[in-house]
Amino acid sequence: MIDIKELRIGNWFIGYDNKPFIWGLEHFSILLLEKNAPDIDELIKSPIPLTEEILLKCGFEFKNNAYFSPVFNTAERIRIVGGNDNFHFIMNIHKAIKIKSLHQLQNLIFILTEGKELEYGHK
Repeated sequence: MIDIKELRIGNWFIGYDNKPFIWGLEHFSILLLEKNAPDIDELIKSPIPLTEEILLKCGFEFKNNAYFSPVFNTAERIRIVGGNDNFHFIMNIHKAIKIKSLHQLQNLIFILTEGKELEYGHK
């Protein structure tokens, strides 16, 4: 179950047609304005699990045993390490945040870059 506080316009999820879709303003409208509105779990089947393939589609590069984001300068020492559904967002030597899904990564990048969006190259 996804908490509504995790949702931002532009987040990617899996819909009930088993296809990725972008959460948009219309989805918030459905939840808030429609009579007998569905709940979030009726609109979102699941988050998109974070994988190496997803990181590469988002423009990350793998080097020195870590994934580096295209929206961060590597001098900032911000990177993602791990694999097999066990990824950690490393901000410095003392802080690591476990991330499991694409929307969590999108939200984290948005906050840390003061509004830059992480592009997801799904076609």
